[in-house]
This record gives sequence, structure tokens and C-alpha cells, in this order.
Amino acid sequence: MKKLVVVLAALALFVGAASADCPELIEVDCGGGSAWFGLRHDGANIGHGQSFFLECNSLLLSVEMIVKNNGLPNGGVPPMVAGDPIYCVIADLEWNEYATGEAAMPFDVGEDWVSFDFNSEGIPLDAGIYLWLLYTDVPRQASVIFCPEGDSYPDGERYASLDGLNGPWFPNPGTIDDPFRVWLMPMTPVEDETWGSIKAMFK
Repeated sequence: MKKLVVVLAALALFVGAASADCPELIEVDCGGGSAWFGLRHDGANIGHGQSFFLECNSLLLSVEMIVKNNGLPNGGVPPMVAGDPIYCVIADLEWNEYATGEAAMPFDVGEDWVSFDFNSEGIPLDAGIYLWLLYTDVPRQASVIFCPEGDSYPDGERYASLDGLNGPWFPNPGTIDDPFRVWLMPMTPVEDETWGSIKAMFK
């Protein structure tokens, strides 16, 4: 038993060092601009997205972005209300979908981060570029916040859709990004290999 405790302690130190360069949070925190979200007066259903880069194989825990609801009609379209569903899809650049999260509009009037929890689903993602895609299917509107100045996140770009999740989704190349948070649990090859060798010692 003592041998097992010593080896597990060594594993914790080794894996911690190996994962030190793998982020647990990718965050862009900015503001200053807002863009239409949901049903528009011309019948379009405006969705928003952002690409982000994973440096390491990771377990996706949650994604957050800022939603604004002023509680006022716009162009004859009523505002979203507290409890209206908002969806967040995680996809790759080939448009393969990995997970869908759902959250409720948290207020009739306000502006705040909205969180989509993927922890219970345990979503493993290989290192690479992914997208979060935000949309709603209610016949109402609100806004999302964007960064109007500077390249807030050089590793990704903002996307938009005129038909919710159905798209097509268009990138907006340049310096405009959306504020977002992606929470991760890094998983490195070193971790898998080391844990496998420890289990073999006690067969």
C-alpha cells in the first residue's frame, strides 16, 4: 500500500508538470458593442459564434458568453423574456457537432454571462480549432456583446448565421471577436501512458 501511495504522489507531480502549459480557461473579456440575436424583423434568425483553439487534448467543461436583453421591442419584434431557451453547439471546422448545451435567458432586462455546462456529458476534444455556435428558436430578440476594437483573440474569429443553427455560418475575418470563456480539463498523452504503467505494476 505504501508503494502505491508513493507512486500515485509521483504521478500527481509528474502529470501536474506535464499539464502546466495546457490552459484550463480560454477567456476573452471585452465589450463595447452589441449585435442582434434571435428573430429579426425580416424573418432572419441571427445566430452568433466564435472559433477557439485548443492547445491540448482536453475535456470540455463549460462555455460562457455575454447576452444582453433590454426588454424592448425592436423593428416590431418582441424582446426575449426570462426563461426563453438559448442553445450552444460545439462543432469543428468541418461542422461535425460534438455537444449541445441549453440555458435559459436569465432576465427580462439585463446583461450578464450565460453559462452552458457540458461537464456531465464529459466531452473529450482533441487539440485543434473548434466553434461555439449560439442560437435560439423563439420568435423574439435580444443581443450579444462583441469586441469592437483590437484583435482580442488572435487564435479565432467571429461567426454569424442568418438561420440559427442551420446556417450557413459566415466568418467575420479581422479584429472583431466575441467575449467568451471556455473551461477545460487538460488531458495529455503523458497522463494516459503514466497511469497505464502504474496499473500494470499492480496486476
